[in-house]
Amino acid sequence: ECNATEGGEELLPLLEKAVSGLNIALTYKPLSGPDGLSKGGAIEIEETLDTPARCGVIAHELAHELLLHKARRAETTMQQRELEAESVSYAVLTHFGLKPQSQFYLATYDVTAEMLSASLQTINATAKQIIGLLSQTDDSKEEGQGSAGTTGTPAQALAAEELTIAA
Repeated sequence: ECNATEGGEELLPLLEKAVSGLNIALTYKPLSGPDGLSKGGAIEIEETLDTPARCGVIAHELAHELLLHKARRAETTMQQRELEAESVSYAVLTHFGLKPQSQFYLATYDVTAEMLSASLQTINATAKQIIGLLSQTDDSKEEGQGSAGTTGTPAQALAAEELTIAA
């Protein structure tokens, strides 16, 4: 999942509050294997992760929850589910000024530029939904702040950055 290496001190509590506000249980615990799990109404995060990694993994798992990936397992591929969740996480973290390195994670699933393009609408809508939730929980920010200088939609920023995965 998104492995930002710094930042997130302000974003982490916003993510935790947004997850809670959606009535999704969030637990930090030792996990054997993945850094996070989406269980349909519950998210588990590896307790040893630092703040920036927690932000990336929570955003990734929250995307799985919002996209109902657990319920839609039969009609989606693992590759598609991971592409969507990781791309949403990337867009959310980038919006809030973190620098995730999702292309390495996505490369492990052999994601192509065509796959990314096919999912851009889903990724964009879900990223906007999460950014909206986080903005509602952050009363201290003025409208438009926190975008880290990006323009266009979260998915456009993602596409511009990550289409290099197919190269």
